[in-house]
Amino acid sequence: MKKQLRQMIVLLVILVLLIAAFFGLQAYKKIQEKNAEAEMFLDVSGDEILRFSYDYQGERYFFEKDGDTWRYLGDPNLELYQERIISMVNRLGSVEIKQAIENVTDMSQYGLGEGHREYSFETATDSYTIYVGDSNQMTKLCYVCRPGEDTVYVVSRQLIAGFERTPDALVMD
Repeated sequence: MKKQLRQMIVLLVILVLLIAAFFGLQAYKKIQEKNAEAEMFLDVSGDEILRFSYDYQGERYFFEKDGDTWRYLGDPNLELYQERIISMVNRLGSVEIKQAIENVTDMSQYGLGEGHREYSFETATDSYTIYVGDSNQMTKLCYVCRPGEDTVYVVSRQLIAGFERTPDALVMD
């Protein structure tokens, strides 16, 4: 009798574990589907980008791809740390929206009024411009918009990582 009771308890525990695993996998699948459907602000492969520019501390810096090598157009002879440039370009082309704020009438409340930063890039077929506003160090989010639109997008601050430096900081040591 004890042996049968023990077997029954073991079978019940196994059944409960299988049911929990089933529901856990269902929840995981839903999360994966939601992540796969993430809305993108920009979705351009970094390999497609041929030129880009950005503002930093009141200056605008222009870069262009020459074969497989990125060059700073202000001084094409600078030996740039290519991995840093490639990282910047990859961030620039792939930006996921965390939140959209529609029908904004005062862009300055998001740092997108006078004095906002501008990032631009070109592929073989298209050109893109992004206005970058305020960012929050705590939440690691920042505000961006496209020219002429009244929607402000909240995106990861990773977008601007690497763009807060002069070309001299991108030179190989």
